[in-house]
Amino acid sequence: MWRRLKSTNGYAMIVVLLTITVVGIMVPILFMNVFNADRQFEKTEEDLQILKLREMGNKYMAEAADQSSDEAADIIQERLHDPEYDGNPANDFKQVFEARLKSHKLNPEYTIYARNEKQDGQQVKVGWEDIRWGETEDELVITYYVIPSLTDNITMEERQTSTYHINLPEWFLTYETRG
Repeated sequence: MWRRLKSTNGYAMIVVLLTITVVGIMVPILFMNVFNADRQFEKTEEDLQILKLREMGNKYMAEAADQSSDEAADIIQERLHDPEYDGNPANDFKQVFEARLKSHKLNPEYTIYARNEKQDGQQVKVGWEDIRWGETEDELVITYYVIPSLTDNITMEERQTSTYHINLPEWFLTYETRG
């Protein structure tokens, strides 16, 4: 009978050691999975924030371009009513449009930093590189860039270049074509 008790005690000790070993192996694996899921969540969240900042920059550029186009059209239309005006409306429109964009703090030399007030360090840098006539005579094409950043560091590697097309008013086509 004593022999049987001794072997049962040994069996219990082996079961306890095996349980400790299995738990010791499984716990680090579980922790690694939890930490990887957390890192993946943070990366996804950063990607979404970058996307929203990029959209914010694109929206800012579109609104500034549309407003500048309307203002330029109004100015050129006033000039066309002046009997002494002998300029080229197309070239003048482009010049006025560029000047109006600059009034929105958008030009090749200066770029605007639109900070997100809710999140410290989040910002987007927007600027234009080129304004040229489109393939048709009734449009201007703006090549611009948007650089979103979640920190105070903005690097050119995050730069996305896009184009925005401005359709000129129909009345504009009745005058001289662009030079």
